[in-house]
Amino acid sequence: MADTHMRQRPSDHVTLEVIGINRDEDPCETGLAFVRIHPDGSRDPVPPYFRVPANKVLVVTDVDWQYGGGQPRGVQTFRIFITGNDIPRVFESTITLNDSGEGGISEAMTSGFVVASGSGICVDTFPGGGQIQHVVLRGYLCRNS
Repeated sequence: MADTHMRQRPSDHVTLEVIGINRDEDPCETGLAFVRIHPDGSRDPVPPYFRVPANKVLVVTDVDWQYGGGQPRGVQTFRIFITGNDIPRVFESTITLNDSGEGGISEAMTSGFVVASGSGICVDTFPGGGQIQHVVLRGYLCRNS
């Protein structure tokens, strides 16, 4: 099968979604419960939730996120971390919320960030006060060499 414009096979492209992040749980302990969405619109049965396969890495190139219940016209910064000992931050995106305290954005990155097999992804917002409504990650899998 021919490679895509990103020089990746279509079967290696990944779209992940998580809806309604539970603020009472710590997603940085195990990573968020992302569900993979396939080209035909089907989703993998859950659990188990998506994890990067052994000997592969996930290159995340695009992030969509929505936020609600925040301070009207306030600023909110969405952050992504990779689970691990020091939980490094790999992505930030800042928006101004609307008059209802809601907002969202789609971000396309030039180089993206890489998630290794066995690692998880966690998110938060600053200053917070509302809730992340959903997160969509797009990218591709490739061999970890």
